[in-house]
Amino acid sequence: MSFLEALGTVGGIEQVRGEFLQDTFLPKINIAYNSIALSPSCVKLFPDCQHFSIYLDEQNVRLIIVPTTTESDINSLKLARFKNDKIVPRLCTAKHFCRRLFVFMEWCADTKYRILAHYREIGNRKIILFSLYDALQVRSSVVEGEDSKKKRSTSISMPLAWKGTFGDTRAVLEEKRQVDFTSPLITVDHKTGEVIRLESL
Repeated sequence: MSFLEALGTVGGIEQVRGEFLQDTFLPKINIAYNSIALSPSCVKLFPDCQHFSIYLDEQNVRLIIVPTTTESDINSLKLARFKNDKIVPRLCTAKHFCRRLFVFMEWCADTKYRILAHYREIGNRKIILFSLYDALQVRSSVVEGEDSKKKRSTSISMPLAWKGTFGDTRAVLEEKRQVDFTSPLITVDHKTGEVIRLESL
């Protein structure tokens, strides 16, 4: 048994959340009321992929994002693009999906949400998971400084459930990373807003 595996058997030991550390370069997703975007470090996990399918795991309250090999999939979204032989993120308008997600999570329409990614490789599948319960609220406003110059101010609010904790135990983290490919999932047609329920991924 490795040292980390041994830690997982001890109750009360928490791994400090990336959000409490320097999360600038960690893979994440940004969701607004009308748009969605992956971070640069997130799309670099899939250097050859521009299109992704987005699924909602209602039971575990998570997003599951899966790279697709073809842009002909009508339910895929072009979340990345190639620029000078590098893969870079692309801000996507996805109002049908985002608005349904905001209603599902009871989020504030004038607030953006940021969630760190759990990257998984399962067999020949590469996916990223986002626990919606771990979403940070990001609010931006323009304020006038003492020099009368306007500056953008950003405030970040952590989930209330994190109060009094440093992170999750290894057992909880492993549970968040587990994927049941047979569990029911839903996706949204990004053009029509039609909800499509799948029996499995």
